[in-house]
Amino acid sequence: MTYIKLRDIAKKNGIAITYSHAKKVKGWVNQPKGILQVLYERGFIDEKISEKDYTEKGIRIGTNVYDENFKYHDILQNLQDFREEMSSLEYYGSKIGIKIKLSPKYHPEIAGEGIEYIWGLSKCNFRKQPLNEKKKRNNFLKLVDK
Repeated sequence: MTYIKLRDIAKKNGIAITYSHAKKVKGWVNQPKGILQVLYERGFIDEKISEKDYTEKGIRIGTNVYDENFKYHDILQNLQDFREEMSSLEYYGSKIGIKIKLSPKYHPEIAGEGIEYIWGLSKCNFRKQPLNEKKKRNNFLKLVDK
């Protein structure tokens, strides 16, 4: 059947052929903060400058021209509380007696890469261990603790 025939059958039987619904606009509630939001809340963002002009290279002041004094990753990295605050991963690691050194905590966009590097390093270390240390549950648990 063609679309036109189906439409006519639907209309004849009182079946709606369109569907209206309210468009959902994604807001900021329950969303993680980004770098620009954190910098805005701390007074580093000038409201007179468009949000689109803030880039990783600095503030755009022309075509391919940037004010490199404002690289937002560098500013965030140099904030004292970001340097000294323990990340969630470091906190929970310390609770079980391990020290996490590889996960960057300065901004959420790259935190996942640190996890991937830690996982890769752990797998590489595990593969180097002798097979007899990997067999049986107790040996495996000792190896994980090691």
